[in-house]
Amino acid sequence: RRYRMLDMVRQFGLSHLTPAQLDAAREQHAAYFRRFVADVETMHINSGMQRHPQLRVEAENIRQAADWTLKRGDTETVTRLALGLVWLWVYVGGQQEGLEYVRQIREATFAKGIDSTRLDAAEGLLASMHDDADTARHLLSIAIPALEAAGMVRYATTARGSLAYSEYLAGNYEASAEYGRAAADALLDKSLPRWRAHECHLMGLCLCQLGMLDEAATWNSESERHFRELGDRAFLGYAYLSQGRLEWTRGTLEAARMLYIDALAVFDEFHDPRCTAYAIEGLGRVATSAERYRPAARLLGAAQRIRDSIGLRRDFTDDRDFQAATDLLRTVLEEDFEIEWQAGYKVQPSGAAVWAASLG
Repeated sequence: RRYRMLDMVRQFGLSHLTPAQLDAAREQHAAYFRRFVADVETMHINSGMQRHPQLRVEAENIRQAADWTLKRGDTETVTRLALGLVWLWVYVGGQQEGLEYVRQIREATFAKGIDSTRLDAAEGLLASMHDDADTARHLLSIAIPALEAAGMVRYATTARGSLAYSEYLAGNYEASAEYGRAAADALLDKSLPRWRAHECHLMGLCLCQLGMLDEAATWNSESERHFRELGDRAFLGYAYLSQGRLEWTRGTLEAARMLYIDALAVFDEFHDPRCTAYAIEGLGRVATSAERYRPAARLLGAAQRIRDSIGLRRDFTDDRDFQAATDLLRTVLEEDFEIEWQAGYKVQPSGAAVWAASLG
C-alpha cells in the first residue's frame, strides 16, 4: 500500500523545515531509493527483471533521488546509481532521459578511471537501445577492454552483447551474428539467463536478415522461452517483434499482423513508446505487403509521430524497409499519400497502440 499526501499538506510541512532539516530529509529519501535501485539491479544482473515494474511505479521518486545525488557531487555514488538505472530507462522507453543523465554526471563529476569506464558502458548501452549505432560502438569499444582488465567479467560480457546489437543497428548482420553467437555461447555456463535471452533474440534478428529463416525461428523460440521462464512480460514483447518480422519476411502476413498486435498490447501496458513505434511500423509494413495502402500510410505516419516525440532515429534495417514501403505508398496513393500520412501523424502517441491495433 502506498502512502499518499495532499500537496497542500506536503507544502505546509516543507514550509516548517529548516534548510538543514530539508537537506537531511532529501538525503534520507535519496538513500532509500538508491538502495532500492541497487537491490533491483543486483537481481537483474543475476537473473532477470522481475522487480522492474516496481521501479516504473517509483520513477518520479527515483528521479528526485538521482537529481539530489547528482547535486551532492559524489562521483562514486552517482555513478553507481546511474548504472542501476540503465535498465529502468530502457524498460520505460526513457533512453533519451538516461543518456542526458549520464552526460550530466560526466559534466558535474569529471569521472575518471573505472567510474568513467562504467559510464562509457552505460551510455553505450543506452545509445544502442536508442538506435544510435555509431555512438554505441564507439563507447562500448572503449569500455569493454577496460572492464575486462578490471576483472568486471559480467559487465564486459553484457557490454559485448550491446556491441553485437550495435553492429545489427548499423546493418553489419554477419559481424553482429558472430559477436552475438559468441556472447550467447559464453553465457551458457554463466547464471545469466536474462542476457542469454537477449543474445538469442539478437541472433534471430540477424539470421532473418541473412535469409536463414529456419535457424532464425529456432533462436527466436529460445529467446521467447527464456523470457517466459523469467516471467518478463515486457521483454516478451521483443520476442513478438522479431517473430513478427520473420513471418513478414516469409510472407505469412496474418501471422505477422497478429504478432505485432500482441507486441503492441505488451508495450502499451508498459508505456514503452520506442517499441510501440517499432510494432506500429511492423503493422504498416504488413499492411503495405497486403496492399492495404491507405491504412499502411496512416500506420507509418503514427509511428513517425512517436519517433519524433522521443527523438528516436531509425537503424539501418528499419530505415531500408521504411523507405521501401513509403516509396511504394507514394507511387500508389499519389497525392493521397500525404493526406493518409498526416491522418496517422495526428494520432496522439499515448493512444497510438490501441488505435493501431484496431486499424492494423
